[in-house]
Amino acid sequence: MSKTKNQSGSMHLIIIIAVVVIVIGGLGFVVWNNFIKPKIAAEQVEKLIEENKVVALTEIAYNIKDNSNISLKYPETWSASRSTLGDGSILTDISSADGNMTVNFDILSGTATDSYVCDTNGSSSLSLTKLDTDLIPGLNGYRFVSFVGQQSKAGTNELTYKYYVGLQSDSDVVKAIKVGDSLCGFSNSATYNLGSSKLQVYLRFNNVAIDKSDTLSNFNNQIESPDYVIAKRIIQSLTVISN
Repeated sequence: MSKTKNQSGSMHLIIIIAVVVIVIGGLGFVVWNNFIKPKIAAEQVEKLIEENKVVALTEIAYNIKDNSNISLKYPETWSASRSTLGDGSILTDISSADGNMTVNFDILSGTATDSYVCDTNGSSSLSLTKLDTDLIPGLNGYRFVSFVGQQSKAGTNELTYKYYVGLQSDSDVVKAIKVGDSLCGFSNSATYNLGSSKLQVYLRFNNVAIDKSDTLSNFNNQIESPDYVIAKRIIQSLTVISN
C-alpha cells in the first residue's frame, strides 16, 4: 500500500514537473518570438542600412517640362537602369543586389488615371490581410503603402492574394482602414499628376506571383527582409518640387 502511494506521489510529481517545463518553454517561445527575435531583426536591419549608407545615397533627379524637380535616392549596393520611350516617358528601375526587388521610378506621358482594387460595381471581394503605411515627407498628400488582400478563388474554398507596394493618395480611406476591411478605395497603380505627365513609383517583388495560394507567405518573407526596409526608404526619399 505504501509502495502504491509512493508510486502515485512520484507520478504526480513527474506530471507537475512536465507541466512546469511546458509552461516555461511556452513562455520562453513567446518572449523569443515577440521581443528578442524582432529586436535582433531590427538591429540587423539597422546595421545593414548603416553599411549601405542609406543616408548618403546616390540621387536620381529629373527636371521635366512642367517645371517640376523630381528626385529620389538609393544606396550604392543597389543598381539603376534607365530607358526612354518614344512618347518621352522615362522609366527607371532601381534593383537590389540579388535582383529580388525593383523600385520602379517612372515619369509617364499623359494625364494620370489610377486603377483601383474595386470592380466596376464599386465593390471588392478583397479584404485587407496586412498593411504597412508611412508618410513621404517630400510628397505632400501621398504616402508609402504596402498591402496584401485575400479573396476566395471562384468555386473553391482556396484563398488567393493580391498585393501592392508604392505610392498611395493620403485619403481618409487609407487612414482609417484596418485588417479585415474591404480594399475598395485603394489604388493598385497610384500616380501623381505633373501637368502633362504623371509620376508612378512602386516596388516589385520579382519572385512573388499574384493570385497564388503561396502569395501571402512569399510576400511576408519579402517584407521581413532588410532589402524591403531599404526599398521603403528609397520610396520615402521621393521629393517633388514645383517651380
